Amino acid sequence: MAQVYLITGASTGFGALCARDLAKEGHIVFAGMYSHDGNTSKYEEEAAAFALEHNVDLRTVALDLLSQAPIDAAVKHVIDATGRIDTISSTCGSTTST
Repeated sequence: MAQVYLITGASTGFGALCARDLAKEGHIVFAGMYSHDGNTSKYEEEAAAFALEHNVDLRTVALDLLSQAPIDAAVKHVIDATGRIDTISSTCGSTTST
């Protein structure tokens, strides 16, 4: 049975790789999208293209972990769409230059 995953930090890097690998294994994956400039359309388009190319269930959801309201909205979105969340994986990170 396919599991429902919510992956944070899935715009790029390790989170994107996890989301894509889990989707390729047959799971329903919601890729949490965040960008410092607020524009996630590039990452959403990349995820949609991957899902289409590989015929997998990889969906995107806006997910800003800096405040509670967007977290609640993302969780509600996933539950409304699937009825459950089996696993939440936090892969988000940030890099800064000094």
